[in-house]
Amino acid sequence: MKKSALVALGAIFTIALTGCVRMDLNVDVNKDGTGEYSMVLAYNSQYFKEDQIKGDSDRPIKHYDYDGQDWIGYEESKDFDSWEDLADGLTNMSGAGADGESSGVFKSVEIDKKSGAFGTTYTFDAETVPVSGGDSSMGSMDSYVKFKINIRMPGKAVEGSFENATLNDDGSVSIDYSADKSTTVHIETKESGILGIILIIGCIVVVVAVVAVVLLIVLKKKKSAAPAVDAPYAAPAAPADTNNSGFNIATPSEPVVPAEPVVPAEPVFPAEPVDDTSNPNATL
Repeated sequence: MKKSALVALGAIFTIALTGCVRMDLNVDVNKDGTGEYSMVLAYNSQYFKEDQIKGDSDRPIKHYDYDGQDWIGYEESKDFDSWEDLADGLTNMSGAGADGESSGVFKSVEIDKKSGAFGTTYTFDAETVPVSGGDSSMGSMDSYVKFKINIRMPGKAVEGSFENATLNDDGSVSIDYSADKSTTVHIETKESGILGIILIIGCIVVVVAVVAVVLLIVLKKKKSAAPAVDAPYAAPAAPADTNNSGFNIATPSEPVVPAEPVVPAEPVFPAEPVDDTSNPNATL
């Protein structure tokens, strides 16, 4: 008896750790007014058989690996021509619901948009359905049910613009789903319009212009406040010799010293005849 009780407690503890039902739901709200969702609903194969999951449907049963354990389940995806049809599909999808009012994950869904000159705002408002239907006799159902719901909408989701949801790195929003209680969800995304983009560009231009003017004023004040520094004397540069360029620019030469006056030479007189009478052979 004690051994059976320990086995039962061990099984409950294992279920609480691993869970017995998992769902991955991705919802796309498209900008053109259409939408779609894709879902994987899986059950832990330790506690469920394929016949239990398949029931009377003819959908194929697949095996999934979650955390190294074998899970069995099925996939479901649907496309919708309008947001209204998408909302109806989400409130009537299979796989959850225990309150007798809805067989879907959501009790209500409303998708809307508001367009203006400065942009468009998209909203996703919903109320989830608790799996337990409010019955707490089994304890917290969050230990048994793991639901992951991602919503992707046009525009950009900003922190603080949604309720009971978490912004993901890829821009989608994950709903904080609780299997124990109903949760009200609000998601809001925004898309800038032409006037909004022009306004942003205009603000950037104004900021840049103001910064440039301030810097110009500061530099001008610094320049006027700086003491004047006498420039060192620079001797005039010697004129360049540009004879090779075709221009005849004379280079100043040294001053010309006047030449000394020329003294006239003494007159040359004819030589006197030589008296050579003592020579009998001299010719007269």
